[in-house]
Amino acid sequence: MSDSLVENVFDDKASSVDFEITLAAFLATGLLADPNISSPLRIPTYGVAMSLLLITLIRRMAVINQFALSKRVIQNTTSALVILSTYSGLYFALALGTYASVVVPLSPLILALVFTFIIILLSIVPYELYFRDFMLMMAAFAYDKYDGSIEKTKYGDQVIEAIQNTLKIGLLDAKDYPPEVDVILDSEGMSVQEVEKWERVGGNLGVLLAVAGMLSLFVISGIVFVWLLPADSIVGRIAIFGLGIFSFLCVNYLMVSFRFLYGRYGIVSFGELSSFKQTLVLSTFLYLMIGAHISHAYNLNLLPL
Repeated sequence: MSDSLVENVFDDKASSVDFEITLAAFLATGLLADPNISSPLRIPTYGVAMSLLLITLIRRMAVINQFALSKRVIQNTTSALVILSTYSGLYFALALGTYASVVVPLSPLILALVFTFIIILLSIVPYELYFRDFMLMMAAFAYDKYDGSIEKTKYGDQVIEAIQNTLKIGLLDAKDYPPEVDVILDSEGMSVQEVEKWERVGGNLGVLLAVAGMLSLFVISGIVFVWLLPADSIVGRIAIFGLGIFSFLCVNYLMVSFRFLYGRYGIVSFGELSSFKQTLVLSTFLYLMIGAHISHAYNLNLLPL
């Protein structure tokens, strides 16, 4: 049995490759249906569509070939699969934003970000209604992060209570909970006396550094947008700064959503889906494409596309 609660609860991967192939085919078909939404994105869109199909084909071959280095192939292609899927989702949102901008007096980019945020947020409701395991997955994943790290901080009691509430607000009946999640329901946190001082200090410092790191990424995104789209007034600069933060939020929101889908129904588990380093490096592709679109849309000549 694995140390990860997510892996212990969601370990049925019998038809995972079929799901990946089906999702990749759906995304590729959508991309090729209208690849001309943005001139600088036309060639990358063709490339992403073909890459999605090729990667899922390679992963399928690795799984069915008993002599293949299956684990290495899967690990080396998972992050790319998530990033390409995220690009597809952003492209679909941009297409919707472009069509909607005919009747709504906002730029396609702003509408695309709004559509991305709203559609993903609203999709949680029907998913939980019919599949009933979104809150269960989130609670299990959060518990894996809590156990052994946040548990030993001053935030431990509040965090475990939030995890338990997340599990309870899901639509899955308590009688249908997998026995593995009893560890969540039975957790009571740790008292200050039970934790060594150096462990509390280290845990609290780790939480603060993680929060500071995330906030710095939001701030950097805002600064980059202010640089890309200079404004004459302070109000305009603040608005563009906010747009940059919202863009970063939507891109990562969508990326996490695809990580959930591949982690729940794909070959690898959500917990080990992709390393932070791989995701960060490959995410550069997404932000370059966003920059290319902004450069073309606002005639900035920032990128040679």
